[in-house]
Amino acid sequence: MEFIKNIKNTITYSSTEKKAEKVFRKKSFFNLKTAKNIGILFDLKNVSNFETVNKFKQELIRQNKKVEVMAWINSNKIPDTKLKQHLTLYINRDIKTKGISANEPINNFISTPFDLLLVLNDSNSLATHYIVNLSKARCKVGALKDCYKALDFIIEMPESATIEKLITEIKKYII
Repeated sequence: MEFIKNIKNTITYSSTEKKAEKVFRKKSFFNLKTAKNIGILFDLKNVSNFETVNKFKQELIRQNKKVEVMAWINSNKIPDTKLKQHLTLYINRDIKTKGISANEPINNFISTPFDLLLVLNDSNSLATHYIVNLSKARCKVGALKDCYKALDFIIEMPESATIEKLITEIKKYII
């Protein structure tokens, strides 16, 4: 079963890479001061990640930024959680084998030309790879090693780094 899953993942990664080559986006460098429209992707593996990202989101909103947040859950089913009221959730099943998403919120997020897309994931997922590669964001920032081709600014982080530490580094480098 693991063998079949690996084949499916390879096909999906490959088709996503091919689609990414055809995506037109107007690249520009933005920092946290000049960006007006910011997208945030993060891994919701624990509630503290939500609290950290939500605090950062509120800080950006106080600076008159428009902020949209999506969170990945490592599951094939979205759990019944109160967090669904505060952000858009996506799961492994949202991306099909041929690199297609039928999830409308994902497709809307991808097509939004954010000034900045902040990828705060501390783990790589097929769905996140898909979103980052196909996003029309003008400037993509993060620490994902698997998405290095799609990122415009990569922040080197140790494997044990937290989302809180990544946010601190983003504030330091792209202020």
